[in-house]
Amino acid sequence: MHALLKFAVLLVISGTLAACSASAKVAVSQPKSASISSDSVVALEVKAVGSEADEDTESVLQKLRSSLFGGLVANGVFKQVVHPSDPADYRLVVSIDGVRAVSQGARIFLGVLAGENQLAAHCLLTESVNGEKVADFTVTGASAAHPLSSENDMDDAIGKVVEKIVASLR
Repeated sequence: MHALLKFAVLLVISGTLAACSASAKVAVSQPKSASISSDSVVALEVKAVGSEADEDTESVLQKLRSSLFGGLVANGVFKQVVHPSDPADYRLVVSIDGVRAVSQGARIFLGVLAGENQLAAHCLLTESVNGEKVADFTVTGASAAHPLSSENDMDDAIGKVVEKIVASLR
């Protein structure tokens, strides 16, 4: 009986810790076919899939775009990130496939049962000159589900997605 109690306590602690951190995963459709020169310029387009983007998706679009503009240059992947209409060596299209935002109120009242903030983005990097695919992958990110975690906000899910996009393009 004592061993069963220890196992139950261990299970509860493990479940609590698992709900306390943000995470992200990458599913690669086409691995990076060529190395990217850090002197190159990329035109970044971040868009929502579907006809109408709701308020949560619009907010995520703005934050993701801003984070990618800085992250791709700061991590040495590209020399410069420009708007989609500007000339560039590469085109990176990030399509937001899904956003699940949990309000802080829901998190306070429902706790872990409110779930995670989730974000799914499809990324396609092509050469501007010939339109050849360089990389094609999907990134999914999630915040922590636990209300007391410091990583339970949508910004944490966005940060994890940006980290994975940068790592996939390095």
